[in-house]
Amino acid sequence: MVIPPQRSNRLLNFIMIMMCALSLNAAPIESSKVQKFRTDISDQQLIEVLDRSHRRIFGEEPSKNRLAMAWAQVAFENGRGRKVFNHNLGNIGLAPRMKAPFYHYGAGIFLVFPEFKAGAVAYWQTVQKCTVALAAFEQLDPTRAAHAFH
Repeated sequence: MVIPPQRSNRLLNFIMIMMCALSLNAAPIESSKVQKFRTDISDQQLIEVLDRSHRRIFGEEPSKNRLAMAWAQVAFENGRGRKVFNHNLGNIGLAPRMKAPFYHYGAGIFLVFPEFKAGAVAYWQTVQKCTVALAAFEQLDPTRAAHAFH
């Protein structure tokens, strides 16, 4: 069992930068806007779905540090699971040329997923694009990860 990391200024700084990196505000092309609806998730369910989807994307169990960093970032983004919409873990934004269902929330345009499994897979696919950030996840270094994502 992974115990969620305690809050720190470094972690919160990392999370704020991640929010900007993962939320793209460009207009979608040939996408379909859908109704925004809440899909809350518990801390334990979040840990489990992040763990399972990591295994699918990377082919191996996540380290405790990597899973803790992912949990912290997603938990912050989604209000500890009480502000998740359309199964979107981490508030992944819609890329400009992406054809996918989306919803608007404030100034953001966010992807829609049919279930948490798909949302978690998309989260890890997004994070996987930056190997420096993944290394920072391993070292519990939110500042380095934030700079890498920026």
